[in-house]
Amino acid sequence: MANSTRSGKAERFQSNRKFVRRALDLGFRTLHFYGPDKPVLCQNDHRSYVWMLLSPEGAIKPTEDTVRIESPADAAQSQTNTTRPAKETILAKSPQASSNNGSHSTTPSSTEELIDTAEQLKASLRDTLGKTNELIGGLKRHRKEAKIVRSTLDSLRQLQTVG
Repeated sequence: MANSTRSGKAERFQSNRKFVRRALDLGFRTLHFYGPDKPVLCQNDHRSYVWMLLSPEGAIKPTEDTVRIESPADAAQSQTNTTRPAKETILAKSPQASSNNGSHSTTPSSTEELIDTAEQLKASLRDTLGKTNELIGGLKRHRKEAKIVRSTLDSLRQLQTVG
């Protein structure tokens, strides 16, 4: 995973790439690996995403003629901090960190880069929608509680006039 950092011991693992992609699409930027036979955990303040790794015996071993496919330098989004320690953690670097290191930013030119940018935007909008829905839910609860308090105070005022 180019453009990423790792803490902990380096280990080889095998995973269905659809699960990794889904985690990224959901906005998770930290992957916690606890072992080759344990689930991978992605977590933020409000959500968790977990999937099981495939059998470690099937993981491709390094060879001298290995072909490395680099991911674009600007394909990752901002990091998500977590409080849970892991055996190994991979963090996706933020595009701001890679563009602020003295190099000039480039505009995506290939179709793949444009698709990646669109997918990043989609994940960002999905995250924003989730936060907006949480805010609306909190405001509705507050409005309902305020209405109950007003109703209770009105009832108490009516009781005072009766006595």
